[in-house]
Amino acid sequence: YCSFEDEQARSSPTEKVAQEFNISAEDAKVLIAGIDIEHGSHACNSRLETRVISTLRRVTSPVLLESIFGASVTNDELVATVRNLCERGELPGTLSNTNGSVYTPILYTRRQRTIVDTFFQANGYITFAKCATIGLSRSQIESFVKESFPRAVLMTGSIIDTERVC
Repeated sequence: YCSFEDEQARSSPTEKVAQEFNISAEDAKVLIAGIDIEHGSHACNSRLETRVISTLRRVTSPVLLESIFGASVTNDELVATVRNLCERGELPGTLSNTNGSVYTPILYTRRQRTIVDTFFQANGYITFAKCATIGLSRSQIESFVKESFPRAVLMTGSIIDTERVC
């Protein structure tokens, strides 16, 4: 005979945290690692922060926050939480409010930059049309190329490396 309380007492801390916050065991381990036992403070100050981190760390491309979290939390509270987590470096990515509140993970931005840099380096040019296929705006393309290839020249529909193309 084993009661529910006996079973709970034998649960690991990871299992207890995973159940309490409705997150995976892996995310529970990350959360537990973020607890400062000496000072008793938590890396995550609220259930919302925990939920946001748990959810958005799995995202690999830009996502509209409302599409993931729905009406379970107010948009203002969600945006403030995501912005705060990004600024503190606890959520690797950026938040933009151009067409709703869109979270873009740093992994996605790095992948875009690698594609642009590799293509430009191999070919000496890149077109804005090519970059649009990977979701880059004209300003992002200009920024990426100018940072990596300062001598690049901006044309009407492309950016070229005059030393390689001309």
